[in-house]
Amino acid sequence: MFNKIIKHPLTGILIGISVSVILYFSAKSEVEPKYATQTPRLLAEVTDKTGDLTLLWKKNKIDNLYSTDVLLWNAGNNYLDKSMFSATDRLRLCPNKNTNIFQARFIKTSRETLQFSLEENGEEGCLFINIIGDEAIESGDGGLINILFSGNQESKFSINGRIKGYKDGFQAAEWSDVVLKSDSSNKFFLPLMLISQLSMGIYVLFTGAKRLVSKKRNTELNYRLATFDYTYVGMGGILIITTIYLAYEKFGALFFGVQWATS
Repeated sequence: MFNKIIKHPLTGILIGISVSVILYFSAKSEVEPKYATQTPRLLAEVTDKTGDLTLLWKKNKIDNLYSTDVLLWNAGNNYLDKSMFSATDRLRLCPNKNTNIFQARFIKTSRETLQFSLEENGEEGCLFINIIGDEAIESGDGGLINILFSGNQESKFSINGRIKGYKDGFQAAEWSDVVLKSDSSNKFFLPLMLISQLSMGIYVLFTGAKRLVSKKRNTELNYRLATFDYTYVGMGGILIITTIYLAYEKFGALFFGVQWATS
């Protein structure tokens, strides 16, 4: 069996990818609460160059206005019931120091029947997050919060609160890893280029490996030809790995992220 896989490198590659995917999903815990924060976007700012410009929020002067989105969801395989959230250490959205939230609201949820509300905490500028009705956060479920605030591009937001049976609570994730950009640039060219590059890499790897495992060919190879063939196989492998990496960077969120959330 092992010899057959060696003689057919493409089969070995496909088996390796399949095993990796199976192990990834089997390793997911029953409940895996996560959140991700988008890089803040500057909407308006008062500087020395703006002259007499004044920014007001509810008749109060402010120095700047930023917008960001915070995504929270259950990446595990089991549901997260509202009864699992502690009543004394409640689920809440919190900013870091020197960041003031002006407005926060849920702009999207994974399904219409799942709704959230935000309630002022009065402590450290946090907002309580409530699940409305007799609902639960199922696997893949969650909500997207839009926040208007005063701060800077280094401002951070976190989802805090105790979840019974899961002491780590909500864990931070990278926005780019879980949210697929809705940018339509290179919508057709980039996938075509990646497919062509991957096909070329597989062809180079397959033909090079085929020459190396050929007994007839091996008896005729000298040192220089053998070195060339190994280099040829290595180039094919590097091309495949590079293509997979580029595809993951651009489209990884489509398969491993939160499909209902786009930016």
